[in-house]
Amino acid sequence: MRSLLPLVALLLSSITQAQPGPSSVLILTGDADAARGPTLLKEAQAKLSAAPYGLTFAPGFPQVVRSDAYPGLRPGFTILIAGFCAPDAAVGVLEELKKVFPGAYERKVTGVEPTSCPKRTATAAAPALPNFDDALDKGGAPACEYNWKGRVTSSECTDHDREGVDWLLDKNDVLIMAQTRACERERATKKLILSMCPGNGPEITDKISCEKSDTTCVHALGPGLIAVEHSYSEEGSTNVSLRVYDVVKQKRLTTEEWSNGCAIGFCEMGSVKDVDGDSIPEIVFGNSRDRPERPERILKWKNGRFRDVGPFLWKGQPDTPRPE
Repeated sequence: MRSLLPLVALLLSSITQAQPGPSSVLILTGDADAARGPTLLKEAQAKLSAAPYGLTFAPGFPQVVRSDAYPGLRPGFTILIAGFCAPDAAVGVLEELKKVFPGAYERKVTGVEPTSCPKRTATAAAPALPNFDDALDKGGAPACEYNWKGRVTSSECTDHDREGVDWLLDKNDVLIMAQTRACERERATKKLILSMCPGNGPEITDKISCEKSDTTCVHALGPGLIAVEHSYSEEGSTNVSLRVYDVVKQKRLTTEEWSNGCAIGFCEMGSVKDVDGDSIPEIVFGNSRDRPERPERILKWKNGRFRDVGPFLWKGQPDTPRPE
């Protein structure tokens, strides 16, 4: 009787060859709240449409998935993935992704063919220079809430526990931790702790007295540069305090403060938004009783502070608004 061992070995070899090897999944961002999946995708699409990058995505990507679906990923998160790549191809693609998503990272998974890896193009597409006289936000919704209790974004930076912290946020390679429970009491303080990822180095603290409608927004201005925007309403006006921190150098660079409201028939409204599509927000002031979408002056971040550049931003824009 002939031995069955060679046949068994052949069958095992065929099964092994049929199984996909390890792949690298490229993750743009994530959140513990499953309901934020559509928002994550919308914000990413806005960034991709505004910033130059040298990639072409596979059909259907980026896409929102649950991390539980793939062995090797930390379960319990909704993540936005750019695609699955062969490990040797993932490095270069990830470098390109980080130009638009500084917090993007790679994880190894099994059981997935690396057939959806973004393709690198020879040259990045040149950004289109807008030609308009209004100040629409091209950067998508900022990371902004009244109380972020339980909020965690999924990344290598937030992959650890911190006692006494109510939420963790990875923004532009900066780990932002906050204690907001104190705001449930009167005359209390909201505190944000900022450090460079992975969060075990020197820290800088931002504090503000809690108000009934105090809202905190976080904006990225560059590597290690974070703008923390606090706003609260009082007697018909909204007071805004914008603090810019250099987390690497452990120092506050500047503070901008203003009040949105009406005085003697004039209503000045200031807001923080990206109006030129470079992924760095500007401070935009307009008159809400005339045309709130038309800026009267714009403060652009340059050389360590916000500088007044007037109502226009781009070379070639007209000196006067277009006729109605």
